[in-house]
Amino acid sequence: MILRAKKWEEFQHYKDRDPPWIKLHKRMLDDRVFHRLPDASRALAPMVWLLCSESSDGSIKDAVAEISFRLRMTEKKAEEALNPLIEAGFFIVEQAASDALADRKPTACLDKRREEEEEKREIAGAFQIFADAADRRGWPKPTALTPKRERSMRARLKEHGIDGWTAAVTRAEASSFIPKMRGWSLSWFIEPENFAKVHEGNYDDRRSTDPPKAAGWN
Repeated sequence: MILRAKKWEEFQHYKDRDPPWIKLHKRMLDDRVFHRLPDASRALAPMVWLLCSESSDGSIKDAVAEISFRLRMTEKKAEEALNPLIEAGFFIVEQAASDALADRKPTACLDKRREEEEEKREIAGAFQIFADAADRRGWPKPTALTPKRERSMRARLKEHGIDGWTAAVTRAEASSFIPKMRGWSLSWFIEPENFAKVHEGNYDDRRSTDPPKAAGWN
């Protein structure tokens, strides 16, 4: 079988160097799906990712035999540790022309659950970034991640990503206009038009000497 690392592009780092490098994200430390896996599977995962880095598309041909040989373990142990990683969606089994379909494949349910948990962690992280800035700058501090706030934050994060969110909060912290604005709060900040204005620097000190007026806040 051909085994491929899911979302391989996220592991790419210095692609043109030899030997290639991979990068692991810090969010793996809090990935509940990953930490529910057997110890052997969690130990095997980074080794398999390293083997995936030897191909341009993040795949391993004749995967069980290759993993067994390269990592000096029996095929039985390799398969036992690998199967939970496949079921949890960290690796994808692809059918080669001469291969039969693998018996175990990641289910859509597991993939969806993992994506939802990742999304919730990102929203909670963004909420904390704003709350920390509120503490530092003396802004009205949000105390609850309400369903309405969560929906709006999810939309902003899909549009701009966590890096864009952090950049917008940083711009707001640096602005001397923001604290003077009527209605400045997390609820105002996450409205589409308001967020775009902060993100684009409309309230940066260099833009004007008069504080802008806020509109459309909740």
